[in-house]
Amino acid sequence: MKLNVLKIIFLLIFVSCSSSNNSTLSKSVQLIKADFYQFSPGIGPGLGYSYTFYVNINSGVDAKFDSVWVQNSRLSLEQVFIKDSLAFKASILIRPEDPIEGEPIKNSDILPPITHTGKALLRYYINDKPFYLIVNQLNEKPSKNYY
Repeated sequence: MKLNVLKIIFLLIFVSCSSSNNSTLSKSVQLIKADFYQFSPGIGPGLGYSYTFYVNINSGVDAKFDSVWVQNSRLSLEQVFIKDSLAFKASILIRPEDPIEGEPIKNSDILPPITHTGKALLRYYINDKPFYLIVNQLNEKPSKNYY
């Protein structure tokens, strides 16, 4: 009986330490700001959106960002540095239906892995474990035309 009680106590301590470690890891990455602008492509009809997400990652933390969910689409992220700040960029181009094929050209519509009420959702990994940043505000920048 005492052995079973000791096993349960050990298990509770282990789970408690593990969950506090995950909480600490998730606080190691903070969203500084998120910007977007609308653009017109240089060739053909359509409308695009370009997103930039500025983040702060605590030193010693190896966070790898891979995806953002925005406007009902999952987009890949590209790591960039803007004025010595770490940022991630993503773009989407929305074209009208192709008159020949009748099919819209758009990125794959994949539902976000977690439910959220934000404007976008960023996914990153620390030690192969997924974490998420909810983007509640996207700052609109002036639109660009690439003609």
